[in-house]
Amino acid sequence: MEKMMAEAAQAGDIDSLYELLENEPKLLDIINLKPFYDTPSHIAASAGHTLFVLETLLLKPSFGEKLNTNGLSPLHSALRNQRFETAKQVVKHHPELIWVKGRGGITPLHYVAVIGEVDLLAEFLMACPSSVEDLTCGESVVHVAVRDRCRGSFEVIFGWLIRFNTSKILQWKDREGNSALHIAAITNHSQVVSLLVKQIRVNDRNCEGLTALDLAIKFPGNESERIKKILK
Repeated sequence: MEKMMAEAAQAGDIDSLYELLENEPKLLDIINLKPFYDTPSHIAASAGHTLFVLETLLLKPSFGEKLNTNGLSPLHSALRNQRFETAKQVVKHHPELIWVKGRGGITPLHYVAVIGEVDLLAEFLMACPSSVEDLTCGESVVHVAVRDRCRGSFEVIFGWLIRFNTSKILQWKDREGNSALHIAAITNHSQVVSLLVKQIRVNDRNCEGLTALDLAIKFPGNESERIKKILK
């Protein structure tokens, strides 16, 4: 029965879903008991079958928070497979799923920031504003966007934080004591540095006692020279 349910999810066949439940009403409960499992919601999300995902989340809301063996929730699975319209609709009906932490503590918001889907990032922030405060295993979404040089994502997040008077998040530090400004200096990103210096304490030190300028001095090149001038 579980194999047949997986096939129905892969095909997005809602009629088959209910036929299976008619024969075995506890089928979704049985699946839900399995740890780290690809639920029908995962399978349908990966395939981009939006209505099937929404139907299964309606019947079994706990599927939305369940992780598979790759540490992915159904929403993570949709994003990983570039099923962005499915992800958008899932968030529209279940915005709380943006909080679900997957492998490494990465939330769907972090993931969208890394892949640079700025429109979807803005929609996620609108749907669940407090998700901008979530951390991975030590990093904020600002750290993630700067570290991966996702300028578009950073600008969306930066604008959001300024607009809603939550720019204090820009000051947050990771496990090594690095602020977003430290990360921008390490990744040689002068445009990000020029925005951050207006909002962040320039002389803050990380766990090694280094400022952003100390880090910038370590790197040669024109970009690094621009960063040094900005920080000085």
